[in-house]
Formats: sequence, structure tokens, C-alpha cells
Amino acid sequence: MGRAFIAYAREDEDFMSKLRTALKEKGVDVWTDQDISRTDDDWKKTVECNIRSACCVIVLFSPTAKNSRFVNGEHEFARASEVPIFRVFIRGEKTVDAIPFDWLGANFVDVRGKKAGEWNEKEVDLLVADVKRHC
Repeated sequence: MGRAFIAYAREDEDFMSKLRTALKEKGVDVWTDQDISRTDDDWKKTVECNIRSACCVIVLFSPTAKNSRFVNGEHEFARASEVPIFRVFIRGEKTVDAIPFDWLGANFVDVRGKKAGEWNEKEVDLLVADVKRHC
């Protein structure tokens, strides 16, 4: 079984942690930048290696992530490396608030809950099942 890579903005760390736990509970190994050693001088190379070796990349889109050069860079690197990508809309009123212009036409999973900070349990379960099939 492979390892899923999660790209996210720091402001979305709580959601990422919750998703990471849900994936691990279903037996999916997960890598995020939290796994980088604080003494790792070549962290960009570490991120690239983990994207290339991932069974898939899960990109968490939010208004903050839309403006993050790191999230967008990881997304683009995964695309260029031909790694399967799951685009997940986690926060924001409208898709245009959270998804970059270039990706508005791409498929994505909307896991936003009815209230801010919640998630749609059914959609998350479907996402986790799809990721598990890839990994």
C-alpha cells in the first residue's frame, strides 16, 4: 500500500489533522509536511520526493490555500509528476473563493458541513474510500 500526501494551508491544519486521522483509521498511510524534521535543510527536496512517491495527493482547498504558493506549488508538482490528485473543497462560501482560476473546471469533492468548521461526514467517508482504493 502506498502513502497519500496531503497539501494544505496552515490555517487548515485542524481539518487536515482530522482527515489524516480518518485515513489512518482506514489503513491509509499519510504524509504531510508535519513529518519533515525541523533540522531538514533541504525540505523542498523532501516534499518533492514524497509527492513523487505518493499513491495520490489530496489538496485541501480553502480561501487561504488558494493564495498559498506552497499549496499551489505542491498541486502543480503533483500534476506535473502525474500523481493522482484529489481536490477537496473544505472552506469558503463559493468555489471561486477557494479554488484557483486554473482549476475551477476540475473535479473536486465538497466536504463542507452545514456550519463553519464542520465537515460532511458522508462526503468524507466517500473520499476516504476513494483514496484507499488508490493506495
